[in-house]
Order: sequence, then C-alpha cells, then structure tokens
Amino acid sequence: MYARPRRRRGPFTIACILFGTALLLLTPLLMANHIISDHAVSAAGGPTRVQGHVYDSVGNTVGNAQVTVTFLTSSTSWSGSTDINGYYLSKVFPYDEWQVNEIIEVTATYELVKVTNTSLAVDLPTQIINVTLTLVIPEFGTPFCFLLVVGFSIFAVVATVRHGRLRRG
Repeated sequence: MYARPRRRRGPFTIACILFGTALLLLTPLLMANHIISDHAVSAAGGPTRVQGHVYDSVGNTVGNAQVTVTFLTSSTSWSGSTDINGYYLSKVFPYDEWQVNEIIEVTATYELVKVTNTSLAVDLPTQIINVTLTLVIPEFGTPFCFLLVVGFSIFAVVATVRHGRLRRG
C-alpha cells in the first residue's frame, strides 16, 4: 500500500490555525464579559429626566426621529420624537421610578434605521444620552460580531484554497 508523504505545514497555515483557535477560545469570554455585567443599583435621590440629540452617521442632527427612553430594571419608559434640531427631552421620571446605576436605554428610529445607546443612571436631575444612527446589519449585531464573522470567513476561504492546493499537488 502506498503511503503519501505528509506535507509540513507552512508558517501561513500555522498562523491561520492559531488565529482560528484564538477566535474560538476568546469569543465566549468576550461575549460573557459583555453580557454578564454586575451593576449595583440603589435608590434615587430625586427626579431625573433624559435629554440628548440624535445624529446621523456624518454628525448632522436628525429631526423628527422617534425616541424611546427606558430604565431597564424598573421598566419605566417614555416615547417621543426629536424636534427639528434633533433634540429630545423626556418626561420627568420621579425618584421612585428609577434607580442609580440602573441601565438607561435610549432607542432612536428614523426611516429604516434603529439604534440603541445605553448608559448608567446617575443621581443628577438631567442625564444626557446622544444617539448616532448608523446602519447596523442585524445578523452581525455589534462591530465585534461583524469582525468575528469576517475573521471566520477569511479563515474558511484560506483553509479551502490551501486544501485545494494540497489535493492537486
């Protein structure tokens, strides 16, 4: 029986294998760190409101964008729209409707673009949270996930091409 000689892996192949392994090992750690966060909340000292601007991807203000402000722990929310200057000002949230260090989520929607920005609530009468509308591909979610998909795609293409060369050679 004829045994084909085993080819040595070159430095590029080894680098691809190491890159792919690093992505596989680090992805769960980075995502767990992002998803699981420890935020201690405490009672608010007084009422607060949330204000800010909505911008497009080049920095222009966006008038008539729909805005929703939500305090995630207490599920208190307000919805409205920006004025012609892209400015919004929420209702006054009484002290019993929110907590310090609670996550505030501001979602802005204009035409087909919907973007969310988050911040921690602080014990101040006004909290400023701006939102920049950028096109996000929902399947990729965040820039990290986009880079992860691109990295795996490059890895798969390189591995396939190199595997094809090995079969022909």
